[in-house]
Amino acid sequence: MNKGFDTLLEYSFIHIPGIKEKTEKRMWEMGILTWDDMQENILNPEIPVYNRDLVKSYIIGSKRALENVNIGFFRENFPKKEYWRIYPKFKERTLFLDVETNGLAKELNEITVIGTLYKGKFRSFINGINLHDVIPLIEDCLMIVTYNGNLFDIPYIERTFNIWKKNYISLDLRWIFKRLGYSGGLKSIEKQLGINRPDYLKDVNGYTAVLLWEKYQSRRLNALNVLRRYCLEDVKNLVFLLHIAYNRLCKELRFPQKIKPLSEKFKWEIKINCDFSIIDEIQMEVKN
Repeated sequence: MNKGFDTLLEYSFIHIPGIKEKTEKRMWEMGILTWDDMQENILNPEIPVYNRDLVKSYIIGSKRALENVNIGFFRENFPKKEYWRIYPKFKERTLFLDVETNGLAKELNEITVIGTLYKGKFRSFINGINLHDVIPLIEDCLMIVTYNGNLFDIPYIERTFNIWKKNYISLDLRWIFKRLGYSGGLKSIEKQLGINRPDYLKDVNGYTAVLLWEKYQSRRLNALNVLRRYCLEDVKNLVFLLHIAYNRLCKELRFPQKIKPLSEKFKWEIKINCDFSIIDEIQMEVKN
């Protein structure tokens, strides 16, 4: 009889060679729910696996990787579309990240601001001030969560900081929500899920962010704080989206036991003093 776990990782066999989704579900139906269950029943002829020695070695390897916090083992062996299963076990070292750029042509486009949430702390990293201070966070984290980050944020991070060796799992929520039947950008997904932004940020988008940076470059210092606040709103909502997606995907798996859901309610306050009237100013300039 298994002891039960709060997260889905130790219930997963999908990372073992030769075990696909149908086989994993069949084992769950047989009562083989955890790595311990598999290890104890590996000689049972009814278990639908071919190379029992290989399966046993992967179970032992999985336990060792979890004990030693070896994220590389799970990154290399889990299908990318199943990375979401890993998050709760390593959420204390998960970096939520959003990148803003200056919007220029590809060769000239560069990062302006990076917003992060890591170990419960919101931070901003600004081009020309402290941009490279984000590197220790990237090197320390085990997972980076973004929206469309595999195509946008992560390539800019790698190019800007010359970080090519990934010691983390990149979890891109765009593709998770596509799997759940949603499409569109981050703000579109938020609206579809009923996640509301503060009134003063509802009309701010990526193009506004570019114009805020331009204002800052022309000595409008308040524009930088508004840009930082906008970027961190993106970061904050990544957490909501990931927890919603995790809970829904757990239900879709129809696992025989209840997996503890992740909280979908947070009381975070992002403390940045801003004069948001500059947003109205920018919108008027765009209209004219």
